[in-house]
Amino acid sequence: MGSLRRVVPGVGPVVLMVAAASALLAPAARGGPAAVPVPFTQDPTMPNAVITIPSPGQVVSNVYQGGSLNLTVTGTATDTNLNNWTLDYGAGASPSSWTTIATGTTPVSNAALGTWQTGSLANGTYTVRLQVWDKAGTRSVVTNTVTLANFTVSQNVLQFNGSTGGTVTYTSVVPFTLTETLVVKNEQGQVVRTLVSLERGPGSYQDSWNGRNDGGALVPDGPYFYVATATPGAAATTITVD
Repeated sequence: MGSLRRVVPGVGPVVLMVAAASALLAPAARGGPAAVPVPFTQDPTMPNAVITIPSPGQVVSNVYQGGSLNLTVTGTATDTNLNNWTLDYGAGASPSSWTTIATGTTPVSNAALGTWQTGSLANGTYTVRLQVWDKAGTRSVVTNTVTLANFTVSQNVLQFNGSTGGTVTYTSVVPFTLTETLVVKNEQGQVVRTLVSLERGPGSYQDSWNGRNDGGALVPDGPYFYVATATPGAAATTITVD
């Protein structure tokens, strides 16, 4: 067998083997072991990773989600030779750490990828990320940065005595300008006191109830609960928190 030496500029010498006709016989024909073909798949395309909801810059808020603090993240995670995908989120526009929302090994096409539970998170900027890998280890990544802006109300005590000057304080976190109504109801669902009914800008507000009704009289002992309603605008859905 002879050889032909060829130099490719910038690459270095390449040796091309030129075999005699007798050497081109299959190994089995010469008494050697038979050649075993090794199948392989060529996959030049990148995995498809798309986040549809939330969209880039979207304001994620329970005010726009009928009161729900959970957001269904939808999108696409596909590839002809899909291996797996991961959906996660992190705080800020460039997160230093990530929390997993969902993972999968089957393709998802313009459908639900997972549920992002936002109830325990502070309002602010977050980034939602989708990573998709194929069987060759090739990865596609898409990130959408969003603003979390939930409306919440909490109370500082579960029991108090209004006859001795005790009060309960309700703290409202208002993420953007909206109209808030905060009332106290008795066990029968009747409104005994209206604490707030006005437009508020973004911020944290505290409103106290002293155990008296709208007429100034102490209400009877028993269970009472608050109901907060937020309406961001005439075209938006009103939500109730209780």
